[in-house]
Amino acid sequence: QTISNNTASTIQFDTEYYDTDSCYNTSNYKFTPNVAGIYLINCTIMMNNMTGIISLDIRLNGSRYVNAALNLHATGLQAVTSSALVSLNGSTDYVDASIFNNSGANRDTVASPSNNLVNHFSGCYIRGQA
Repeated sequence: QTISNNTASTIQFDTEYYDTDSCYNTSNYKFTPNVAGIYLINCTIMMNNMTGIISLDIRLNGSRYVNAALNLHATGLQAVTSSALVSLNGSTDYVDASIFNNSGANRDTVASPSNNLVNHFSGCYIRGQA
């Protein structure tokens, strides 16, 4: 996926390995659980030969929930990772992820080889809401 310079872009995770409860939509890239509870959300994005800031947001209902940002000064592969425990209502709440870069140019994410999850997004039910 090409990430435009100075623009936050929704990350397009369009391949599923597991989705036991049909909670992830590969068309709009949203995780919308159908059971209320606390969920562990994980996301990693890898870029290649990038300098500047790369910023990864895990978003709740379209707004930043947590952020991880790196100021990169190197060549080669670089990855940014973020995790969060998120309370979701089991009907309308959703989580997705966005990426931002200010390297001075559009940048591509690194393609994940088959069964090697270089770039990934996951949501896992932890427990019900108290």
